[in-house]
Amino acid sequence: MATNLRSRPIEGYITDNAGNILRNADVVIKEDTPNSAVVIDSVKSDDDGYFISRPIKNGVYDIYESGVRVFRQYHSANPTLIQCYNPGINNVPTGTRPFADYVGSADVVYDINQYRYYIQVEPEAIDISTYGHIFPVWNIDPQVDLSGHEFQKITTIHPELTTSNVSRLTHTRFDIEFFAPLYSQNTTHRKIRWSGVPGAIFYEDSRIVIPLDYYSIVRNHYLHNINVSNTTWSVWGGDQERLVINLPDGSIDSAYDDLVKGDILELTVANGLKIWCIIYYKTTTQIWGRIWKSSNSGMAAQGTPDLSYVKARVSNMNISNVKMFQGMFSGLSNLTSSVGEFFSVQENQAAQNMCGEAYSYDRA
Repeated sequence: MATNLRSRPIEGYITDNAGNILRNADVVIKEDTPNSAVVIDSVKSDDDGYFISRPIKNGVYDIYESGVRVFRQYHSANPTLIQCYNPGINNVPTGTRPFADYVGSADVVYDINQYRYYIQVEPEAIDISTYGHIFPVWNIDPQVDLSGHEFQKITTIHPELTTSNVSRLTHTRFDIEFFAPLYSQNTTHRKIRWSGVPGAIFYEDSRIVIPLDYYSIVRNHYLHNINVSNTTWSVWGGDQERLVINLPDGSIDSAYDDLVKGDILELTVANGLKIWCIIYYKTTTQIWGRIWKSSNSGMAAQGTPDLSYVKARVSNMNISNVKMFQGMFSGLSNLTSSVGEFFSVQENQAAQNMCGEAYSYDRA
């Protein structure tokens, strides 16, 4: 049977009020939903009163024995992780576009650096107005108090943070991982990682969500290092942030087959300068990339992160070396409401103060 890598069983012992074990008891595990309680699994206890369910995703479950609820359990595949949820429509900005829009074709309209997504770390049932938030909130107004701060670019990428003075960020910084596919039999596992990202509150009494985008992504899982010669590159359409890598016939390494749209390349050109780009289109002879502006890339140290800067400092247009890293991928656009199966969230203890170096938005 396929095993969900974001799940583990619920297990325990069934006893009566006197503490005696109940053999062959009917154990039913239910999950509350907005409409009704849904049966997730049903098992029988063994001769020791022990029961174990099939692997079940993160969540809160009620355990019933012979039709009577005996206890409620918070269930996590990893107890150190924070449960996350599909964001409620009242907690996130409207109009976010699916990942496929940014990597759909060479005629892409949208800037892949502006891709954004949200996951929620507070359940809808929590009464924010009465009990406050689960994580501490940084009492600053992003409209005015982030000027000159290393986090200031978050209001550019997530402009709704500037539309209301009730918008806030959290003190807590989070590390997030998106993992797909879900099954251990598949050997092509791919991951996306973000590091040191703050939670955000967009509206009054809305739940905390974590804004995920290309600026905060961390290059992940080194794929290949390829030495290439006489591989040309050029600016496409006069846009100083897009480039096309032309791969001459006979020079295409088989490693390129591992690249998918959304992956990250480090390109070394003359004078040792490096260009970081994100693939949004790929053919057998060309790779189309968008300059990756995050301070997680090497571009920030080189000054203005665009091709005009590089072109002004190189003596030729050739790429001498290519490093390939996993980035984002199309599986991200196929999420269901079971966000906990795909994402893991934990606190980043090294980035808890407001100037945590692990936070990745470009300081420029």
